[in-house]
Amino acid sequence: MRNERITNGRVILDCRAFSNMATANVPSIGKKGKIIHSQAREIIWNVYTYLRHKDASRSKNALLEETSDMTGVSFTAVKTIVGEGASQQPAAATDLPAVAALGTPHFVTPAKKRRRKATVTNLDEFELSVARAS
Repeated sequence: MRNERITNGRVILDCRAFSNMATANVPSIGKKGKIIHSQAREIIWNVYTYLRHKDASRSKNALLEETSDMTGVSFTAVKTIVGEGASQQPAAATDLPAVAALGTPHFVTPAKKRRRKATVTNLDEFELSVARAS
């Protein structure tokens, strides 16, 4: 059985088949100790909010676990990202249209550390020795 249908010459896949397939032993991405950048955090947030609005009766831990399985990111990282996203949303926004109107939260990740050359000063040896001594 194929999980697709053809409409006006286009193939449309049935997402329910992928939902079950996505949670079945997806290998981890191998990101241990690495930064998950803002675009990836936004994708994780979008997956979580989609699952939350798809089935509002499920517990938060069940949603976090499924998001972790679907994205291949650890449960703890997903929990942290969802906490960051939830802290930026107002508490009254619980229904889907209100959350969609707010847009996605702004996730910030650390910037790249760039080495700079030491600044050159116009101090003579006496002034440098005074600066070092104090």
